[in-house]
Order: sequence, then C-alpha cells, then structure tokens
Amino acid sequence: MFKNIQFRIILIFFVIGIVLIGGLGTYFIMSLNGLNAQIQESQIARNRTSYRKCK
Repeated sequence: MFKNIQFRIILIFFVIGIVLIGGLGTYFIMSLNGLNAQIQESQIARNRTSYRKCK
C-alpha cells in the first residue's frame, strides 16, 4: 500500500516535470524562431539600403 502511494507520487511529479520541460522547450523554440525572423528582416532591409547606396 505504501509503495503504491510512493509510486503514484513519483509518477505524478515525473509527468509534471516532463510537461514542464516540454512547455519550456516549446517556448524557447518559438522565441528562437521569432529572433530568426527578425534577423532575416533586418538583413533584407540592410541589403536594400546598401543596394540603393551603390546605385
């Protein structure tokens, strides 16, 4: 009986930990994708301005 309760507690915390790690991983991947998009936009804008200066 006592081992069954310990097992359930460990299982609950394990599942909570997996969900937490998965959620944080998803959040950081999404923020990295957002940064990547901003970098690409700034590079495109810089290339446009440098192209106009060369003319």
